[in-house]
Amino acid sequence: MGASGNIGTELAARAAPDGYTIPMGNVAPNAINVSLFKNLAPAHTPRAVIARLHVEIVKILADPTLRARLADQGFEPVGNSPEEFRAYIKSEITKWGKTIRDAGIRPE
Repeated sequence: MGASGNIGTELAARAAPDGYTIPMGNVAPNAINVSLFKNLAPAHTPRAVIARLHVEIVKILADPTLRARLADQGFEPVGNSPEEFRAYIKSEITKWGKTIRDAGIRPE
């Protein structure tokens, strides 16, 4: 998210209430820019460890002071589940893979 001008999110960022989103401006109606800050664990980490980390991280993200500081910087914490994040990543791979193929982009 940006602090002014065009913002590539579905909703205008709180940090830039006078800005407009790229989709709103019809610059790129399907363009969404998402900043991801995720906590990842090594492959084969026990599910119980992942679950515990998720619970603790969601508790931290619920802190009103932290949420306010993040909002001031244009971020909105989500704290979705590991399964939701996995589904999101899969959908992004599908979406951007199709975009790359449709555009005929090739590695150089």
